[in-house]
Amino acid sequence: MKIKITEEIPTAIKPKVGEVYEVTRTEERKGRGYGGGIIYFIKVGGAEVGVLGREMKIVEK
Repeated sequence: MKIKITEEIPTAIKPKVGEVYEVTRTEERKGRGYGGGIIYFIKVGGAEVGVLGREMKIVEK
């Protein structure tokens, strides 16, 4: 699956907004609001970064 980053992500290692990344894995978190949903993990500079659904768009399944 490939995703396109649509918002700046508040992490130390930041993926570029507008870039497309390959998803390495997903994880479902239970909860409401910011605490729940699917986290999409991508590799940026050799490090794994978690991306929330509101910060990206799926471009290829």
